[in-house]
Amino acid sequence: MVHSDNVRLEHDVAFLKAVLDDTQKELRSTRGVLAGERSRAFQLQVEVFHLKQRLHSLENRAPTPRKPFTCS
Repeated sequence: MVHSDNVRLEHDVAFLKAVLDDTQKELRSTRGVLAGERSRAFQLQVEVFHLKQRLHSLENRAPTPRKPFTCS
């Protein structure tokens, strides 16, 4: 009886170790994906910042003087 309990417990421990290993692999993979997404989000923030700067400088640029239109 004790021997069969030990065999069952050893099997359960082996199963749980396998589940833990799979979970850790998946976690590492997920962390890698998140790091990539975080990097991409930062790149997009930088691009948006630069585009806003360009837009702001275009809006603040003085309009070029033009000849008034006359109907003759």
